[in-house]
Amino acid sequence: MLMAREIRTAHREDARTVQITKLLSFASLALVACGGESAPPSTPAPPTVTVASVTVSPPSLRLTVRQSSTLSAEARDASGAVLAGQTVSWASADEAIASVGASGVVTGVAAGTTTVTATAGGRLGTASITVGEQAFEPSRLTLRSGVPARLIFLRTTDKTCATSVVFPSLSIRRDLPLNQPVEIAFTPQTAGEIQFVCGMNMLRGTVIVQ
Repeated sequence: MLMAREIRTAHREDARTVQITKLLSFASLALVACGGESAPPSTPAPPTVTVASVTVSPPSLRLTVRQSSTLSAEARDASGAVLAGQTVSWASADEAIASVGASGVVTGVAAGTTTVTATAGGRLGTASITVGEQAFEPSRLTLRSGVPARLIFLRTTDKTCATSVVFPSLSIRRDLPLNQPVEIAFTPQTAGEIQFVCGMNMLRGTVIVQ
């Protein structure tokens, strides 16, 4: 009787051993299968672009009151290569003299000098802005083709760059002394426009020939 019990007990223990072994083998296969799957390749992060300098063009402007002109800015890296797509912000050191818009358009407000700054990537670029009080008044004249004309220029202030006047297409240049009338005579031959400018090529006017 004792021997029979021991045999039955041994068979039961063998059965448990086989069952546990099968379970452990299944678990091992499952772990091997899971571990064999490869993870998808990671996307490398884009290289960091560092702005080394900002250049504003032109570096200086001369305007009259209410006259506008546009500045541009280029951001460059340490090697001097232009960095496209950089966000540029604009600011004027004195909005009472010249204002600047988000696209770099500068407008003269009052006589004086100020600085406009362009910022990109934490770097700054600047342009000097000088605003003069006076322009040619009127800045547009109408003449008739073939009819002799006389234009009288009178400079009444020192706060202007118009100390001379130039008609480039007519090869005419005249100094404009303070408070002294200066006559310029010519006969326009064809219909169109004739430009005149101050000696610094900042103030402009137009003669319309009909």
